[in-house]
Amino acid sequence: MRSYEKHGVKEYILIHPIENYVERYLLDKDGIYGRGDIFGAKEILPLAVLEGLDIELAEVFEEK
Repeated sequence: MRSYEKHGVKEYILIHPIENYVERYLLDKDGIYGRGDIFGAKEILPLAVLEGLDIELAEVFEEK
């Protein structure tokens, strides 16, 4: 994670396939990731770096 900060990766996403949730971290103006946002398996993950692209996590986790 710190390596991504160092290199200016604007959005860092961790997928937890066993627990069925996603953590998203956004780089702030100081170049540091803030507190992560948590998205559950039935939520939609809007990507900050690709405006307009929303991922339905139910499809990622194969939830019905």
